[in-house]
Amino acid sequence: MEQRRGAACVWCAAALQPGIDDVDLGARRATATGPAWFPRGCRLCCYGREER
Repeated sequence: MEQRRGAACVWCAAALQPGIDDVDLGARRATATGPAWFPRGCRLCCYGREER
């Protein structure tokens, strides 16, 4: 639930402070098959990993 509302990293589930230590990945609108969600990642997961 925390990841869906943007309060935790979508990859490692670390708690985030939106607007302070997160990377906003862009809101996803609700669809016929799922609710809206607001993915965010921690800086380590977004910038600290090697590209594959």
